[in-house]
Amino acid sequence: MATLTTEDRQLRFERGDLSDDQLLDLYEDLLRPRMIEEKMLSLLRQGKISKWFSGIGQEAIAVGVTKALRDDEYVLPMHRNLGVFTTRGMPFPKLFAQWQGKATGYSKGRERSFHFGSSEHKVVGMISHLGPQLGIADGIALAHKLRKESRCTAVFTGDGATSEGDFHESLNVAAVWDLPVLFIIENNGYGLSTPNREQFRMDSFVDKAVGYGIEGVQLAGNNILEVYREVARLADSLRERPRPILVECMTFRMRGHEEASGTKYVPQELFEEWGRKDPVANYEQWLLAEGVLSTEERDDLRADIKREIEEGLKQAFAEPEPLPDAERELADVYATGGAGGPVPLVLGPAPTGAPEKRFIDAISEGLAQSMERHPELVLMGQDIAEYGGAFKITEGFVERFGKERVRNTPLCESAILGAALGLSVQGMKAMMEIGQSSLIVSSGVIRAMNAPVTSNVPPFGTNGVRPEDVPVMRTRTTTRSSGKRPSSNSISRSGNTSSAEAACRVDTSGGTMSPFWRWTRAPGSSTRFRASIRSREPSAMSMNVRMNSWPRARSADRCPSFMSPSRRSRLIDASNLPERASGRDRETLISDVS
Repeated sequence: MATLTTEDRQLRFERGDLSDDQLLDLYEDLLRPRMIEEKMLSLLRQGKISKWFSGIGQEAIAVGVTKALRDDEYVLPMHRNLGVFTTRGMPFPKLFAQWQGKATGYSKGRERSFHFGSSEHKVVGMISHLGPQLGIADGIALAHKLRKESRCTAVFTGDGATSEGDFHESLNVAAVWDLPVLFIIENNGYGLSTPNREQFRMDSFVDKAVGYGIEGVQLAGNNILEVYREVARLADSLRERPRPILVECMTFRMRGHEEASGTKYVPQELFEEWGRKDPVANYEQWLLAEGVLSTEERDDLRADIKREIEEGLKQAFAEPEPLPDAERELADVYATGGAGGPVPLVLGPAPTGAPEKRFIDAISEGLAQSMERHPELVLMGQDIAEYGGAFKITEGFVERFGKERVRNTPLCESAILGAALGLSVQGMKAMMEIGQSSLIVSSGVIRAMNAPVTSNVPPFGTNGVRPEDVPVMRTRTTTRSSGKRPSSNSISRSGNTSSAEAACRVDTSGGTMSPFWRWTRAPGSSTRFRASIRSREPSAMSMNVRMNSWPRARSADRCPSFMSPSRRSRLIDASNLPERASGRDRETLISDVS
């Protein structure tokens, strides 16, 4: 007997050992997003919603994957995966309030699209520039693996987004670390208007899986039973033996990229071909033919869902429009103290009698303190394990804390930043080392700002979320910035974060619109520095570290060992500058040796 092709299987339903109740349950979950979409498109034409990204024709993938996972396993959907949200049981009034931009929506009226998630429902919202959510799935799966939890994570992406570097980085990291991630690729033929033949040359994404040394499976994406049954099988396998699997789901986008873009660039014959493979209509007809569903049951179910939609819309439309409230906005960005006020900075006199330390030694000590204090802190970076890092800051850490917590990474940045955020979603802590500060901007600061919002992470100070839970970014290079020098007794602490910890920490909790400044002094050192993230727009994000004074290096043997003799000499001269020398003059001299 000839093997059926993927296209043959789009219309061939095999119930296997599924009961009638299970088949009907799948039908109801498949019908909900379709009926919601039909209503939303009607409201769009009436001008009652602003825009819509349609997933009509692709519902079987979102529903089948979500049904195959357990309720305590994370799903990271895209903007066409309404079936993920409905299958996870998100209440209609809150969903509709989200799309109306009401304060009762998931993003509290800040936007009207699918850039939202829910910690309660284990859904992490999409990141609009596509691709970066794959790295976040790596981090979530890494947390499961480190905790020895038998769980997997599913993350969606489209065929167009696979051209992004994040796709390569995230699959490669997952492969190297054997992370239990299902990478779901919805191959619908187009990246906005660009057809696949102009995106890539291989015949199937399964071919790409081979290059990463992982398994690849191609599914008939419009067949709800195949998607559900195969993903359930793969998920069981990943829970037993953690590893990534690439799942390519063949489907077609029956409407525009979003409604305003239209579909004139798509040949009409493709709509006719895939219209005959409609996942809802064909599954419904099969259930009727098999006697599992009657026409009366079908009509009653549709009426019930329609009633639920109308009631949810009525409630959402009745909600008041959001009003500006600076206090509420700040509370969702900045940490608050026990009484609801700001977290106080702990100020005290400069330590006396403490030995002098090199800056890199203070960073190493701060990391070690953090590793001891937080058993679930994970360090990730290039060459930081047995080699000890480029400046030997983590030398000996593998022996002290273990290989699982001190992890060498492939030569990449974006996926590691995503993995750090994924660990934070799971309540763990992370520090990632990135080779140069310029790479932070190019590989994910926008994601660092976007992910906590799209994941619907509770604001600091609630539900156990603390300022120090924000991932730490440490860079190997610095840029100079001007600013007023603090008083000599400035020692900064944040929450339970020690000064040494603060010395290797850059806080990203301030959002994209507000500057963050921190003065700090590493214990036992006369070195002060200021770290900042300054931006009015994400594209202008910059990270600066300014050295305001240098440890008093009285002799060459007390200078950093990696410096040349000539630079050591200049360092001694710079560190002995009189205190009346201006900060800019001292900075200019110090930059020559740093």
